[in-house]
Amino acid sequence: MNLRFFLFLIILLTNEVGQAQNTIPSLARVTEYLSPVPDFTPLATLNPALQYYHYEYSHTELSLTGNYRKADRAQIMQEGNGWKGFHIQARSWNKLNNNSCVWGEALYQNGRTANVRWNETSDFQTVYPYIMADTIGGDLQSETYRFQGGYARDHRHFTWGAVLAYKAIMEYRKKDPRPRNIVSDLDIKAGIAWKIGGNYVVGTSIRARKYKQTNNVRFFSELGVYEVYHMSGLGMNYVRFSGTNNNTYYKGHTLDGSIELYPRTKQGISLSVRYDRFTFEKILSDLNNLPLNKVTENDLQGEAGWQHRYGLQYWGIRLSGRIKKRKGIENLFGDPVSNAYPQIGKIEQYTDRQIEANVILLYENRQKTRFGWNIRPTAGYRKIKESYLSPARQMIYDEISAGLQLQTVHIFGKACLLHLTATGTHFQNLSSDLQLNSLDDNHKLNEMLYSNYEMLSSNRTTLALSARCDYSGWLNNKTVFSQIQWQYNRWKSDIKSDYFSVSLGIVL
Repeated sequence: MNLRFFLFLIILLTNEVGQAQNTIPSLARVTEYLSPVPDFTPLATLNPALQYYHYEYSHTELSLTGNYRKADRAQIMQEGNGWKGFHIQARSWNKLNNNSCVWGEALYQNGRTANVRWNETSDFQTVYPYIMADTIGGDLQSETYRFQGGYARDHRHFTWGAVLAYKAIMEYRKKDPRPRNIVSDLDIKAGIAWKIGGNYVVGTSIRARKYKQTNNVRFFSELGVYEVYHMSGLGMNYVRFSGTNNNTYYKGHTLDGSIELYPRTKQGISLSVRYDRFTFEKILSDLNNLPLNKVTENDLQGEAGWQHRYGLQYWGIRLSGRIKKRKGIENLFGDPVSNAYPQIGKIEQYTDRQIEANVILLYENRQKTRFGWNIRPTAGYRKIKESYLSPARQMIYDEISAGLQLQTVHIFGKACLLHLTATGTHFQNLSSDLQLNSLDDNHKLNEMLYSNYEMLSSNRTTLALSARCDYSGWLNNKTVFSQIQWQYNRWKSDIKSDYFSVSLGIVL
């Protein structure tokens, strides 16, 4: 896969969807696309059949974005404390006719993650805690390709849809230690929704996903190699296989299903429940494909929403919750025979439990022809508990959050639209605890454990500003746009981070 192939797909996507655009003025389409109303119940619209009701107008956007993030200290050491890069993205949702729609995305991203430590494996949030790590770390260069395409069709009594998505990541470093990681993530989903009244549909969907990642860490320095650890959670590592076994791969799959009650006009009650089961194995290639670890994750999400429209005013409330449990199993092996290790048992050592609950309110007012605004207060609760069986270790923290987002849309003349967003959120820690038995006081792993715990359990405040300007004066029902975004995070211990992005694009 290369950039030329990606650009070919971008051109193909924009040509196809450009032919499907309707005659709605471009600024009206941009206004709907930037409004929070169509995306107010995001869990429901994961069902491809319900994508048919997602938007009212067709919209295609092609953009180039440069972004930069820098933090005084990483919130999670394994994910680094900065980023610098760019991405090219095409996104589209289009009505082909009165009975069908298509949507899609194509993205190419290139950049560098700064100061990644205790992690030489990509997709940390997917495969934790069973990663490869060393004491050196450094910046990681990466390329990401992501594609998605979906189709939905409406019939007299039901609607159906399907979507196919694929993501590929290549990540590497040009100095020791030199990882070369390749990720392949294929996802397919299908859904159906039956009409049960003048406004409501009952839907269900199924999803299958296949995941694979290969890791290879090399050393070319004349000074020798560094020890590579096979981590197993909360600072523990598989000592027996640490050292020079630097070739691993992960293989996994996901199966999930959902049930939804959804108002086709986005007025009324919306209910969604989704269950996801993800499993993967970590395998040592150097030792005859030795299956070192296995993870099983069960993820249950629920969402209940209500929306109402009166003229050009919108009201909404959404309650959402999530319960997730990840279990990690370590396989036990006997003495090797001809470089083959016989498996003699297994033990469940690592557990990660997460609970989340959120409430969001929405009010939007578009009564004025050239000015509209919306406000979204939010509140949330989250608790995470990681534990390791033997030696007994655990990390617990829970927090509440409260935030407010305000958006305005200004239309100047007939050709210019200005969209402004301001967001503020505060996260307040309620309680936290870190217990580490059998801790080696001289080991460098201690720095990682205490740093992550301090950052994750600390109070913090997030502020974000965004400004986007669309201009259509000299275009035929299209707009060009520019967007600037800034986000600032501040932790209780006076640690700060900044994020900037600048985008240029065109709406077809």
